[in-house]
Amino acid sequence: MTLRLFNRLRNSVERVQEGSGFKDKSSKTNPVQKTLQFLFKVRNLKYVLLMVVFVSLGIWWWVTPKQQSIRPANVGTRSFSVGWYTDGLSKGCAWGVPSIDPREWLKVCEVDKRGTHLLMFAKAKPETSYNLVLVNGLRVKFKGIVPVVTKKLSDEPLKNPAPAYGNVIGEQDELVPGALVYIYAQANQFHYPVAVKTNLKGNYAVDISELKSLSETLVLEVVASAGIWNDMKVSSQYHEPLPSIRAILK
Repeated sequence: MTLRLFNRLRNSVERVQEGSGFKDKSSKTNPVQKTLQFLFKVRNLKYVLLMVVFVSLGIWWWVTPKQQSIRPANVGTRSFSVGWYTDGLSKGCAWGVPSIDPREWLKVCEVDKRGTHLLMFAKAKPETSYNLVLVNGLRVKFKGIVPVVTKKLSDEPLKNPAPAYGNVIGEQDELVPGALVYIYAQANQFHYPVAVKTNLKGNYAVDISELKSLSETLVLEVVASAGIWNDMKVSSQYHEPLPSIRAILK
């Protein structure tokens, strides 16, 4: 609407100038013509600025690392976690959106940039389904993520803790800090894994009491930065420490 109005005003001024025979002479001093020219320049500048903003956002989105190997884990009655890795350092946030009432969403964010991410939601409700949304920079991921269903209060296991610990090593037998370790039970029924990150010395400790009751075999999967990963199988009755799991590039 504004553009059409400007064009009509400009055409009207040009027709008046042509009819009077003073177009060339008056176009230099006519205040209406100068005002219209200024407004057209401002409008064009806005378009240029918008284009710069869109291009900048596109570049930012393109260079932001993608979220990969996304797994809900450590699901209890009032808490759960989500793990993933990015092929580059970035700061991530995660939302847990209840299916029944999205207004009661949960949010947790990291305080620094990292390549492997493990965030815990500590204020979940029992027996509630949560859809997960991950954000790293301008990259938003929600499709294809397994939803979380927290346990009933009666489902909380009353088992004795079964602590297990181990470490992650690299191709040169060096300890790998910040590696993301998922532990599953090799069972036919669906279950959420246990997840933990290695500390600065490449070690981890986790409770596998619930997994031991599901299967005699555990699957340990490690995800490190730059897509380095590996997995191995061990007996669920394996006495701690668990064997070192090697992070190799496959």
